[in-house]
Amino acid sequence: MIVKNLTGKPDTDSRNTSLFGVVHPATHEAVHQVERSSRESFSKALQICHDALPSWSAQPLAERCSIFEKAASLLQDGSTDWKSRLAEANMKETSVTSWWTNEQLDGVPLFIRELTRAAHEVLVPEVMNADKSTVHIERLPFGVCLAIAAWNAVHLLTARAIITPLIAGNTVILKTSEHTPYTQTLWAELLHVNFTGSTNVGSILAGLAGKHLKPSLMELGGKAPVLLLPSADFRIAASHILFGTFMNAGQLCMSTERVLVPRSRYDDLVAALRDAWASVKQKEPRALFSSVSTCRVRNLIKDAIARGAEPLTGPWKEDIGNLVTPIILGSGTAEMKIFREESFGPVSIVIPIEDDGLTNEQVTDHMVALANDSDYGLTASVWSTDLQLAQDVARRLECGAVHINSPTAGDLPSVPHGGWKSSGWGRFNGAEGIRSFTQIRTIETEKGPGHTLPLDIFEL
Repeated sequence: MIVKNLTGKPDTDSRNTSLFGVVHPATHEAVHQVERSSRESFSKALQICHDALPSWSAQPLAERCSIFEKAASLLQDGSTDWKSRLAEANMKETSVTSWWTNEQLDGVPLFIRELTRAAHEVLVPEVMNADKSTVHIERLPFGVCLAIAAWNAVHLLTARAIITPLIAGNTVILKTSEHTPYTQTLWAELLHVNFTGSTNVGSILAGLAGKHLKPSLMELGGKAPVLLLPSADFRIAASHILFGTFMNAGQLCMSTERVLVPRSRYDDLVAALRDAWASVKQKEPRALFSSVSTCRVRNLIKDAIARGAEPLTGPWKEDIGNLVTPIILGSGTAEMKIFREESFGPVSIVIPIEDDGLTNEQVTDHMVALANDSDYGLTASVWSTDLQLAQDVARRLECGAVHINSPTAGDLPSVPHGGWKSSGWGRFNGAEGIRSFTQIRTIETEKGPGHTLPLDIFEL
């Protein structure tokens, strides 16, 4: 099969003879061939989006929303095969589990319905009455948007990248991931750059957007910390740490990467983690999405072990191919590469915080300082039975979202999602997501017949 570029409609596919192959990361078998986009095919797509913009943005909001509400219904309708086709395509191109692909597909309808609700809230013009005039504040689309959605949560990220700007009245060109082009063509369609992926690629795109004075929205990498305060329930926290570390083989921007715990409670946490690990049924190595990613993760683990880290979930060995055995490391320090570098794999490291002779407040201060000692700032998790204390600590963390007594990997359709620092800027989801893809225009209307202005102020 050859996956083709779609420029507007399937029957207007570009005829590009330059192809590249998609290879399954676990089996290394060729999945299919994909057309490589040319300047001509991109220009064609761009022109189609420009031509469609006036009519699409002029569509009543209710009509725009109804299109996507129908898509949500099709995904939930058992009489259609859309959900199974999308799941099958995703598992054919990547080593994703059926649970993860279906979890996303179940979440997309909820996301769409929350987005349409928020659109009716955000896109209604606001009216302000001044003494002598009335001001209408309107939110309008930017125009043509380029959406670049990553492969690791392909259904949620693609739906979000396409539907949010479209509901706001923009038109969209979707640049698929080279790892999941067929899955994303099933979802299917540049003034505004919308990107979810690596920080390195994001910084390049941000530079291009800035050079041409284009607004951009970036959700990039993460190095999510878990802070276990002294009163935390370690048994429950341990299951959340494993979930946040190993979900999708750690290939999520919100994955748990660092776990901070008082030294006096370190052994309690280790015992809880080992008990939780014993209940995990699938302990086999997981295939990461590329050999480059696999090599990076292995090197981070080997560096940590060489510097004194201890495997807490059993012996670790270097696997073949793109396989990496899931692991929690203990006795971590800030000097290890894994403390700073995003792993994007099934590994996290527990870092004991010295607390001998220190007050709980001093230990917490040290935890917060270490958690913030990162270029990233996407998500974090704080654990404590003292909810007020947990909230106070959460407000000191330099990141876009903090989850109290829940995993770092969490995202609700109605809650703004995005990062600080090198984890990006702008927000997806709900009302904030709609606002991110609109620009404001104010229209001021004088009340009454108006009045003349004094011109003698210009006299010297």
